[in-house]
Amino acid sequence: MSDDATLLQRYVQERSETAFAELVNRHLGLVYQAALRQTGGDAHGAQDVAQAVFVDLARKASSLTQRPVLSGWLYTSTRYAAAQVVRGEQRRRVREEKAQIMSELTSDSSPVPDWNRLRPVIDDALHQLNERDRDAVLLRFFEGKPFSEIGAKLAVSEDAARVRVDRALDKLRTLLSRRGVTSTSAALAVLLANEAVASVPAGLGLKITGAALAAATATGGTTALATFIGMTKLQIGLAAALVVAGGTLIVQQQQARGAVRAQIAELLQQQDRLIRLNQANDTAAQSLQEAPRIQSNLTDLSKLRAEVKELQEKKEEGESYKANLAQIARQREARRRAAFSNPNLKSDEQPFGPILAPSDLDERPKPITTVEPVFSKEQDAAGIGERLEATAHFIVDQIGIPRNIRITDATNPEFAAAVEKAVSQWVFSPGRVNGQAVSTRLTAPFRMNKKDLARGRTAAPASSGP
Repeated sequence: MSDDATLLQRYVQERSETAFAELVNRHLGLVYQAALRQTGGDAHGAQDVAQAVFVDLARKASSLTQRPVLSGWLYTSTRYAAAQVVRGEQRRRVREEKAQIMSELTSDSSPVPDWNRLRPVIDDALHQLNERDRDAVLLRFFEGKPFSEIGAKLAVSEDAARVRVDRALDKLRTLLSRRGVTSTSAALAVLLANEAVASVPAGLGLKITGAALAAATATGGTTALATFIGMTKLQIGLAAALVVAGGTLIVQQQQARGAVRAQIAELLQQQDRLIRLNQANDTAAQSLQEAPRIQSNLTDLSKLRAEVKELQEKKEEGESYKANLAQIARQREARRRAAFSNPNLKSDEQPFGPILAPSDLDERPKPITTVEPVFSKEQDAAGIGERLEATAHFIVDQIGIPRNIRITDATNPEFAAAVEKAVSQWVFSPGRVNGQAVSTRLTAPFRMNKKDLARGRTAAPASSGP
């Protein structure tokens, strides 16, 4: 079976749909189950997550061909995709709740304040807000600006502008409630949106602009005339001298204008510095608002690192187990070779060589026919003790017949003779190595008591060997 890297290379180089389908079938269980857990059991959401993960795998296949195993990458991708789906579902629920609130407002299910009661006190309440909150309310409800434009004006993101407006509106609602105007924040928002923005009479802007410009020009002329009328004779004489020196006066006027321009430029610079300071304050406030989200992301990152560490430890444990298995296999093969080439077998064992241990076989001998040790009545009457024990050592040859039977650790000679006779009648299926029948050295312990003999029973011998 091809590994993940080979299948991925086939997909990248040959665009093999079969290879990619095999990758999907191989890892779909892992991805879907992880997605199902992380979406709270939402089957449809888990399917969407799984589809997104494998779409991402197809898109990034060329950069993943060096990975021998894709499970870790797919698991991490599933976690991120599931988090996005969960966040999207939460935003959808928030939108539905807001829509429900608006529906309730339009059906008069929530208390909506009377504009005639609100109008006399709204400006006093606005004045009590701090400048930042007041700007947010004015831009949203009195100028009708969208949140994107409010964010641009206040140098914050659209989401931060939305949060700022909601908080300022809640503060305004609290101030109004102290003046006897009670409502929900949502009801107050609807009322301000409908009533606070008054239409401006047509042509009023042009009229005011013209009047302001005219007033500025008249003020400049009147000031000059008043200054001239208020002069003393000495001043008039000096003025006449200045008129004679017209060129000098013009130069002085230009210098004065230059100084005024410099002052204006300095004031503009100071204004720019104030704007930047306000923007910095807003940025700092936004950072404070986003601190919980950042902390949550850091917590998720720590969890991911812990999971990666755990996966790495499991990988190392698996590699160690694999290495141990390989070492055991090498040792087993070495024992096999030693058994097949052993020239030091005893003379009575040589006809059955090679002789292997059960642990070195591919298939161990299995008993086909077994006979229990039997005592004659004379032996039983002679008294053989309450507890009987013995161990049989023998070789199962290549046709399954026990050979070279030796009895050790027998509690008495009669029991040893009975065990040897019973084992000699056993028949096995022979042990095998690479499909070839071989001889196997086995050990069978026997444990009996006098009651078993009286009933004609014995404990079944357990075959074992080194």
